[in-house]
Amino acid sequence: MKKSLEYIKKAKSIDTKALGIELETLLLKGGAESKYYLLQGNYEMSLKIIDEIMDSIKDHPVDYYFAPVYVLKATALNNLGNCNEAYNIVKPIYDKEINEISSGNAGGIRLRVIIELARAKLGMDLKKEALRYAKQAIKIYTHDESRNNFNLDKSIDTDLADAFIIQADALHSLKETKKAIGSYATAEVIYYNKYKQNITNLDEVSFLYTKTTFAAHSIKDIYSFNKFKKKHIDKFGVNHFRSKEILKLPDL
Repeated sequence: MKKSLEYIKKAKSIDTKALGIELETLLLKGGAESKYYLLQGNYEMSLKIIDEIMDSIKDHPVDYYFAPVYVLKATALNNLGNCNEAYNIVKPIYDKEINEISSGNAGGIRLRVIIELARAKLGMDLKKEALRYAKQAIKIYTHDESRNNFNLDKSIDTDLADAFIIQADALHSLKETKKAIGSYATAEVIYYNKYKQNITNLDEVSFLYTKTTFAAHSIKDIYSFNKFKKKHIDKFGVNHFRSKEILKLPDL
């Protein structure tokens, strides 16, 4: 996470008054800091920072320009289990941007909106709707030539990885666990392609390994269970709180 911290420090060093771009710099500073804490799994701090930003933009319309701020908040809320609130944040943006999404102009933040909408739906126990949104995101990500996702084994698109994760979550909740494990595995490959050995710094990867291990255990998939159990312990250590949860599972 050294690069993230350096980016935050650099952003905070900007003289906003001299540049006359107070709002843009606020979004840069706060967004980088909020995302850093999000990646570390400190969702409360991420939410606190993003709420401070939102207080500064409350008089501005919720449009595409400010969508990243709202998506960050929805991400933190979904991670904290406040899925109804997350849904109420991203659904209006989705509705406003649906024409762009449907026409194929869905790059960047519009896709994050779909992912957080899927996560919110799953948290609200609307499993089939969650799966539908997840599949919509994956279809757009994999067909967008600019994202270079034709060969998933070489993809470094972590947004796509997140879409595969929520698809897997939805599949597992619908008792399609074998398919879910395949989707989790695809996400893990993408994250590794992007971060290599630095993958050990990402809380979301720890969570991914844990969910895959538990899913494999639930259907007695010995190979996948042992594979992802070992990955978590090797990369995050035996004393990590999720490693301790995994080690409580009976061997298969």
